[in-house]
Formats: sequence, C-alpha cells, structure tokens
Amino acid sequence: MNKPTHKIISILDNLLNKIKETENNLKNLKFELKYIPKIFSEQNLTKEERLEIAKYLYWIDVGIPKEEIAFNLLGINSVEFNKLLNTSFSDIKCKICLEPIIFKSKQSYKDYLKNLKMNYGGICNNCLEIQLKTHHIESEKQRKEYDISYQSNLNKLKSLPYSEYLQTSHWIEIRNKHLKRSNYKCQICNKNNKLNVHHRTYERRGEEDYNDLITLCEDCHNLFHNNKCI
Repeated sequence: MNKPTHKIISILDNLLNKIKETENNLKNLKFELKYIPKIFSEQNLTKEERLEIAKYLYWIDVGIPKEEIAFNLLGINSVEFNKLLNTSFSDIKCKICLEPIIFKSKQSYKDYLKNLKMNYGGICNNCLEIQLKTHHIESEKQRKEYDISYQSNLNKLKSLPYSEYLQTSHWIEIRNKHLKRSNYKCQICNKNNKLNVHHRTYERRGEEDYNDLITLCEDCHNLFHNNKCI
C-alpha cells in the first residue's frame, strides 16, 4: 500500500523511529547485562563480597546466566554454585508463624511469588499447607451442610400435596425456566397462549430434569390428561 503524503504522517514516522530506537537500546542493554559479573570480578572485592553479590545476581533473576555468575565472580561451575545456594537467602518472615521463609531454589522463590498473587503469599510452606487443609475442611463442612439442607428441603417438597407443591417458589422458578427454554410455545402444537407446564413423570419432583416436563397449551394439556398421556 502506498504511503500517504500528508505531513501528519511524520508524527507516526517519528513515533515508530523512537520505538525502534528504544528496542535497539534495550537489546544492547540486555547484551551488556550479561557482562556485569565480569565487570564486578575486576573490582577489588573480598571472597565474601563476591559470594554475596553472586547470590544477589542469582536471586533477582534479571537474565544473567547462572554459569556466567558462578564462573566470573567465584571461579566455580554451576554445580558448585548450587551447593552454595542451598542455604539460600531469606529476609522474609512468614506473616503467621513469623519464622524466616527459606528459598532453596529460584523455583521455590517463583512459587512463593505465584502464591502471593493467589492471596496465599507471605507465609511459609508449613503454614500454607495448614491454611489449605483448613480451607479444604471448611469447604467440606459447607458442602455437607448444603447437602443436608438440600435433602431436607427436597423431602419437604416431595411430601407436599401436589396442589400445594405447585404454589411453592421452587416450582414457580422451575416452571418459568421451562417456559423460557420452550420459547413460550406449546411443545405439541406451537400455540403461545394459555400455557401450562405439565409433569411427564413425578419421580424427580422437587429436582425435575428438563425432559421430565413439557410445555402445553390448555387444549393439549386437556388431551394429555383425558388420554392419560405422560
């Protein structure tokens, strides 16, 4: 497509050039970042300071390969570096037990940050496990209470005389839903006036399936009853 010649296009060109320049600068900065361990290694640092900086570069995870950190700052390979990381860092305390949270790997630290986003963060693994277990127990308790309440209500609905059952809020809701799903038309003749929702079976009264019911106009409803259809 030909580029428009209007002068305002220069606004777009300038913006695109800035984006390209920024992307190139970012690429160059990331390339320079890989040499940070080498630059630090040329400074007059003690062994302890080198280890402290090496651990810091590892944990902040800014994209510097672990091998580069280990070799340039400490003169060791990544396997030996892993052994030094076993004790890990932890200036974070569990907000429940107040004990330090120990991260023995970068993955464990990432998991911690992930849990933080899920509102499980700020606590150690032991407290997290207890919290999740407590949540599971509470959920099971609520589920059982719901099941008991549901069964009690269902038994009550089943025991009501049919004429009274048809006056309950439960049936009115079921009836309205079925009318809506049948597009407010008789499912035999398609008439849309004087509609009734007829039970084809009473086996699941109180917890009817869609197929347990049928929407009928008054004439079709009478035919069903007169011919004892279901």
